[in-house]
Amino acid sequence: MFFEDEEFSDKKCNETDANASEVISDLSVDNDEWLICKGVLEDYNKFDGAEDVRVPDGVKEVGFYAFFFKDNIKSIHFPDTVKEFATDAVCGCSNLRQVVIENDNAIINKCAFSCNDVLREVIIGGEKQEFILSRSAKGDVCFEKYLGEDSSFNVPENAREIADWAFFGCSALSEVVIPDTVREIGARAFEGCLNISELKIPAGVEDIDIKAFFGWTRNQVIHVPKHLKHIKILQKWRKGCRAQIMYY
Repeated sequence: MFFEDEEFSDKKCNETDANASEVISDLSVDNDEWLICKGVLEDYNKFDGAEDVRVPDGVKEVGFYAFFFKDNIKSIHFPDTVKEFATDAVCGCSNLRQVVIENDNAIINKCAFSCNDVLREVIIGGEKQEFILSRSAKGDVCFEKYLGEDSSFNVPENAREIADWAFFGCSALSEVVIPDTVREIGARAFEGCLNISELKIPAGVEDIDIKAFFGWTRNQVIHVPKHLKHIKILQKWRKGCRAQIMYY
């Protein structure tokens, strides 16, 4: 889900309640478990097998690579004080299955939850999400990750990008509709979607990244705008893809 910015003071992270007397101030921690500087979580350092992680209250931003290839983690709980997730904030955690974000106004930047192969449950503000939308550095809406279980899915009309790994391993899907607003499709975006028999890429798409359809077979068809055929550098997306390519 994509959320608009909220303004907040450099001195105050969050006021929990109109009647609350306690104000959570900037938090700094440097120990064997956490590296937090002025409210920004920079690194999670624990490698002793902890599977369920709760981020401390007072963290207001989850920084770049804060959770980077932490293979032991299965779930992460982010408190209401967290207002923003940087690009690649939670990246490459191969066993991460659940993310809980209490703040339903948190800003999620592009690829904040990239390369998490088995992540299938994200709860934001108490509600389980069917998908995650993020924003790029330019402010464009990006389709971050599909989390649903339906066989058919329409990418939201306001999405300009489909992020890396967005539909990775979604074997239950048999149909995906990509809107005309989409201009970019990320790396490995549709890898492992082997039950989609036919997919149309909109005419406005300008770039498809490497191995976007890795593993697709000859039983599958991809309709591609013909202007992409003549740009050799864009053929990188066809690596590992044996699907029938039909240009229109």
